[in-house]
Amino acid sequence: MMTFKFDEIKYNIGGLVGVYWILNTVTQDRYIGRGNIRSRWNRHKNMLENNKHFNSFLKNSFNNYGKDSFI
Repeated sequence: MMTFKFDEIKYNIGGLVGVYWILNTVTQDRYIGRGNIRSRWNRHKNMLENNKHFNSFLKNSFNNYGKDSFI
């Protein structure tokens, strides 16, 4: 399993395509996605930090618990 910190990608995963999840470490809720992991991760991070994410459940969770609660 690959682990991501919200502020950094620990692995060089430039062209890796697959299934990933974003975990709320407080509630243990997971958002599961698929695609080019690096580009999707960057897109999720950008949208969440700007409060523009298309998934309202993930966006609300991020706003309530803060970025340090997500890996």
